[in-house]
Amino acid sequence: MDSCIETSLNSLELGKIIRKWVANIIGSLVFLLCFGYPLYYLIAFNNKTIWDYLGIAVCGIIVLLMLSLVVNLIFNPKSLLKDLQYRLKISTKLIVDKKLVFCSEDKFSYTYRISFEKNDYVSSYELVNKIIFDQINEGDIVYLECSKYANWVLRIECNSVDLYNKNYGG
Repeated sequence: MDSCIETSLNSLELGKIIRKWVANIIGSLVFLLCFGYPLYYLIAFNNKTIWDYLGIAVCGIIVLLMLSLVVNLIFNPKSLLKDLQYRLKISTKLIVDKKLVFCSEDKFSYTYRISFEKNDYVSSYELVNKIIFDQINEGDIVYLECSKYANWVLRIECNSVDLYNKNYGG
């Protein structure tokens, strides 16, 4: 759907964007520390068997990826800065293309996700629970508000049901 309206962000929405940005940085730093310490331990204190080298390689790759994410979030937040500078949001309608359910390896938890027809803003969205997931059908129209440049989701609803997931990063 091409119906798209550009409006100004209010102070609450700006605060929401900044909180999400900070939460992403903190989450990435915690993840970095969780793999950084084992990497340090493997390098400093082990006998260097083949398994140690494999652990070093795996932890090293994860640490480098997370470090690049943190550096990008902190030192290169071009879209965030544009969002803060121009204070614009997009309101648009998206069409649900598919409903997807992912099961964890332990078979005790599920992730409920909807994907949308091709658009410039959001390709898919993780829902809070099965109850909300069951209220949505393929072909339904979802109303989305997101920041213009970084596409931080500010509001999302379908069939008068609030789909906003405060734990979802985007």
